[in-house]
Amino acid sequence: MELRRTRRGWAEPQPSHCPDCQEALGGGRMLVGTAQCSGCGQSHRTHTCTACWYTIYSPHLTDRCELSAFDGRRSTRTLGQGTEDSDV
Repeated sequence: MELRRTRRGWAEPQPSHCPDCQEALGGGRMLVGTAQCSGCGQSHRTHTCTACWYTIYSPHLTDRCELSAFDGRRSTRTLGQGTEDSDV
């Protein structure tokens, strides 16, 4: 997870637009969450567009990534879906 120093403190970069439907993302237009990964051993920040439900993962997903729920259940993901880096 990448943090940037701002005048108000620290901020995490977020995508400005959905790469799938090109909608502007911001307050009320995206859901922010976290996905646990047992493949690479780190958490991925998720930004989900509420217009088309496309999910952007930061850092981006690789072939090693295996997402799992916090309770240990394995998640399924479609190859190619949500593999974009945030475009900040």
